[in-house]
Amino acid sequence: MKKILSLIVISSVLFSCTNDDIRSEHQIDSGSKIVGFAKAFETVSYFADEGEVEMTFPVNLVGSGNGQILDAPIDVTYEIDVANSTATEGVEYDFANTSGKVTIPAGGTFGIFPLIINTGQLNPTQKTELVIKLTSASNSSVVGTQYSTLKVIFVVCKSIIAGHS
Repeated sequence: MKKILSLIVISSVLFSCTNDDIRSEHQIDSGSKIVGFAKAFETVSYFADEGEVEMTFPVNLVGSGNGQILDAPIDVTYEIDVANSTATEGVEYDFANTSGKVTIPAGGTFGIFPLIINTGQLNPTQKTELVIKLTSASNSSVVGTQYSTLKVIFVVCKSIIAGHS
């Protein structure tokens, strides 16, 4: 009896793992390449004025559509969501690249979005935020809606140790 029951369980597992549910109109090996930020937010915190510090944030190839390596670069354009940002360009941050785009190179899986952080200008009493939105991508690619926004949160973490600040 145990052998028959085991055989039934094993058979049901094997037959349940088929691709019968994939319909002919589902194109799982083709389609647009999807790009975007891997994280929805990044916290940038400093304990002291270190001057200008360059930080980088990756813009990723989230899905490659056909599963193949990129044969041409993808240019991803971005803009600042001014309505939802409380950080100010020239105060908390500056752009290391003012082109308004990030390039994912051919053969690559990500591009770099560089940002210069003005650590001496961060607000010591409250956090400020920079909201970056990816708006479009070239080379038959699309920006994934759920990956389109990165919120950079600037925080100063000053502490008083043994009477010194």
